[in-house]
Amino acid sequence: MAEAKPKGNSPADLAYELGKEYEKRATNCCQSTIAALQNSIDFVPKEDGLLRAGSAFAGGLGFTNQGLCGALVGAVMVIGRLYGRSRRKFQEHAKLPVNQLDFVNEGAPAWDLAYELFERYMMEYGSPLCKDVMTCVFGSHPDRIRPISPVRYEWTRRFGGHESGGCCEVVGKAARWAAELILKQGPPKEEADGGNA
Repeated sequence: MAEAKPKGNSPADLAYELGKEYEKRATNCCQSTIAALQNSIDFVPKEDGLLRAGSAFAGGLGFTNQGLCGALVGAVMVIGRLYGRSRRKFQEHAKLPVNQLDFVNEGAPAWDLAYELFERYMMEYGSPLCKDVMTCVFGSHPDRIRPISPVRYEWTRRFGGHESGGCCEVVGKAARWAAELILKQGPPKEEADGGNA
């Protein structure tokens, strides 16, 4: 796939352009957002496992349109990968007595960044849910159409879901907003076991 030329000079601008281009050509809002962040910010790992894990979240979870926007999920997955609790820390915490973990401090900054991204969705679309984002962008949404259904393809074509606007714009914005947050936070501090702090 040809790489999009960014209109601006920042990694956030590149994330926006790549997100739109990936959604237009490869589709899958969640994967398109993950790939845009992986290919625009040097310290975001280009792990196949992270990209593959996002595949089932497209269209509000398996194209049900009933879950969170897949672009939001993809952005939060990258944030969690960078700043979330490591396996080592999780295993240590799993051995603690009930209610002994300071979970508020252990979850930051991943929780804080996810919340900031959620707030951007609320300001822009009024909701983080796929069906509400689609209604805001398209004026309507398909209700639980099987992903391989001709009805879904017809709906997507009719509303221009994979043209310059529509879902492409939603993915581009999610990638830009996440990139801005990630760049502000900076590279994660690595633990001795190779996981994130």
